[in-house]
Amino acid sequence: MLGRMVLGDISTATDDRGNIFVDRDGPMFRHILNFLRSGKLLLPDDFREFALLEAEADFYQLSVLVECIRASLDEQKRRQEAEATRKATVTTSEEMEKSSASEKELGCYIDLIESNHPNGTFLTVVAPIDLLFTFPLRPDDRRQLEDLIGSAPSSRSGAATLLDEGYAELRRLAWPSRVMVGEHLRKCGSHLRHSSVSCHTDSDGYSETVLIGDKWFISELALTRVRMTAQSQRALPPGQLVGFIDWMPNGV
Repeated sequence: MLGRMVLGDISTATDDRGNIFVDRDGPMFRHILNFLRSGKLLLPDDFREFALLEAEADFYQLSVLVECIRASLDEQKRRQEAEATRKATVTTSEEMEKSSASEKELGCYIDLIESNHPNGTFLTVVAPIDLLFTFPLRPDDRRQLEDLIGSAPSSRSGAATLLDEGYAELRRLAWPSRVMVGEHLRKCGSHLRHSSVSCHTDSDGYSETVLIGDKWFISELALTRVRMTAQSQRALPPGQLVGFIDWMPNGV
């Protein structure tokens, strides 16, 4: 059609200087002209106006160009679908990794608060009550925990208090020490997540109390190790040393 327009076979409008005037989309004609020059459809990677370009090619009756435009559009759609699939696969993979990481994080937290003051050093432990039974507790401390079994949250037995979600707080433990419990947890695969130290003056205005707080995370796997270690140690004769902890079923 363009050739017929130039040769005058088709009536066309002209400007004041005799140039042929075609009332069509100017920017699209650039791609049409390049196609006529090279015989190839060369479009930018981010080209989106395929429908408009196809309409222009159809107007100029360039059937080969129309086919090239449709093929290029199909190829772009395939690339977009492949990219969308790739992103979806990456997202799924990331979600699986996060899920796997979340599964690895299954477990519980244990708080150890050591109070150091002139009257002595005492330990407060906040942990699941079943886990507390795996610690080398004195008989009196163990009985206080046993009294809480089946009780409602906030119930108390001596220095023991039952908390929510199966946790319990055991206060003023003279034995075992914070270091002993922490080393026990570490050897069983637990991780120390946070540690802090604070100091405050007691009510008498003279003595000071130093608080050392440790927050441990114990995974499900580590929980199993703790329970297995506790069972094996309880089976030994009283006073026999196992690792760093001397389990003494009859007390200390």
